[in-house]
Formats: sequence, structure tokens, C-alpha cells
Amino acid sequence: MLSPVTRRTGDAERNYTSATSPRPTLLPRTTPSLDDASLSLSVIVPAFNEQLRIGGMLDEALAHLSKTPSRTFEVIVVDDGSSDDTTKVALQFSKKHRASSGADIRIIRLLHNRGKGGAVQHGMLHARGARLLMVDADGASRFSDIDDLWAALDALESTDSAKKGRAVAVGSRAHLVGSEAVVQRSAIRNALMYSFHFILKTLGVGHIRDTQCGFKVRVSHCSTCTSR
Repeated sequence: MLSPVTRRTGDAERNYTSATSPRPTLLPRTTPSLDDASLSLSVIVPAFNEQLRIGGMLDEALAHLSKTPSRTFEVIVVDDGSSDDTTKVALQFSKKHRASSGADIRIIRLLHNRGKGGAVQHGMLHARGARLLMVDADGASRFSDIDDLWAALDALESTDSAKKGRAVAVGSRAHLVGSEAVVQRSAIRNALMYSFHFILKTLGVGHIRDTQCGFKVRVSHCSTCTSR
């Protein structure tokens, strides 16, 4: 009874636009287990009213990803029912990066706001990467930190969990707790943060120091991929 109701995917939400597909194009087929991987990495960017910040994040991401040609990738921006020009701005950056680096950014627009979890889920269900990275559109995390997460998953690659697609590497900003960024937060926000950490420890997940960090990568498929 407490589980959220799964929203039906509208026909328009089964399509994407990009620099190479200015008209809506059908997304890869959705299945419970995802399709076989054809790329090394899928970057899923949930975005709600992020027209002012998503451009900088995409610039940083594409600049870093282009440094590793052997790591084939795609970027999927999921516009979570924004009321601003998030989709328009993302498409402009898709055209910009297609012209300069050949990278193609896919944009999916949800008809109604589903919340961050729903947007991330929708993007991952249509991803083609062996590893799936969820990254916030506001650029709060340095994109280059993906190399640390990648190394962590490499270390787990031979384990049963990784083979079954259960391995996850979670970024952390816990080392910034004593920094100016946190000190300047309101007393209420700091109280809520510490209360939430206490609840997590009580539930037995205190070993994950920053569960809310918008920078997580998980294993989805085998890592032997070719581009498609």
C-alpha cells in the first residue's frame, strides 16, 4: 500500500530528440532486464527546470568523456516535465557538441513531473550502456570523479554481484561537511541533514556516507561492448 503508483508511459515519452534526430525518434525497446549493452557508458541526467545550469554540466561532461575514446558513451537528458526551456537548451547543446566532437545527446521529455527517481528510472530503462551513471543537472559533482567510480567498479568486476548487475559505486561529499559550503547552510537544513544520517545508520546503511549524492554509477550489463 505504501509503494508509489507506477505511472503509465505516454506514447510521446517513448521517443527522444537529438542533433541527429530533430524529429521524435523511437527509443530502444524497454524490457525488465534492459537490452544487451552496446556502449560502455550511459550518462542519465534527470532535469527539472534546469535551463540555466544544464549547459555547464553538459560541457564539463562531454569535455571529460572525449578524453577517453575507448570508453564509448551516450548522454540521455530526461526532462522531468519542466515548465521552462530545459528541453530546448539541451537540444541546443546536443547540436553544439555534435558539430564539435561528434557526441550525440538524447533528450526525452516526460509529459508530467515524476520526481527525480521516476526520471532516472525512465532514462535507465532506455539506456544502452554496460554501466549507467546518474548525474545531477546542476553540476554539483565534478564529472571527472567518474574515474574514481569507474575504478571502484573495475575492482568489483569479477565478483558475483557485479556479474549479476548489482554492483553500485556511490559518490560522496561527506569530506565537505566541515567546509564553508556546509557551514553556511541554515541551522534547520543542517539539523535535517544530521537527523537523516541518524535514521540511515539506524536502518543499517550508515556505511554509505552520502546516499543523496547525485553521482552514482551501477553495473547494468557485461562490459564487453561495441558502439551502436
